[in-house]
Amino acid sequence: MKVIINSNATYFPSAFAKISKCKSYIENKDKFLFIVGGSYEKKKNLGSNVIQTKINSLDFNGMIYLLQNKETIKEDKFFYTHDTCDFGDNFFNLLSDKFDLFESARLFAIAKESAFIGIYNKKLLTAYEEQIMKFYNTDKSVEKLNYLKTMIIRNESFLLRSSPSLC
Repeated sequence: MKVIINSNATYFPSAFAKISKCKSYIENKDKFLFIVGGSYEKKKNLGSNVIQTKINSLDFNGMIYLLQNKETIKEDKFFYTHDTCDFGDNFFNLLSDKFDLFESARLFAIAKESAFIGIYNKKLLTAYEEQIMKFYNTDKSVEKLNYLKTMIIRNESFLLRSSPSLC
């Protein structure tokens, strides 16, 4: 099982500092992969589980990177989340219990809007590749990023909306 954490170069240092202290991360570092968008100047020594990319597509940095670099992970399924999420001590046990039950699943039970957090498989990403790639961006202008934010809100959770919930 792989956990893909979508991040951005601006927020990654503080997000990584927080996540790297979590027991779930400490005990399972090899299962975490950070994809850090908006990395126009690559920093050295971030670790083997950190990928830096110029893709600056907010919630879609990781998904777009995976679509463009399909060999990045060998797993067919993965858990996709944001660097703003916390991981409790029992995160991997709880996720492992559900992981094999679903091909895809959204995190939240009550809200249909999942902020794109959930279990994905490569087949689902490929099926939605055209829609996902509409969010492709490498521009760092405020205007472009605000436009993307608006588009993401208008299209919230289109990938997992019809998927069952994990909780």
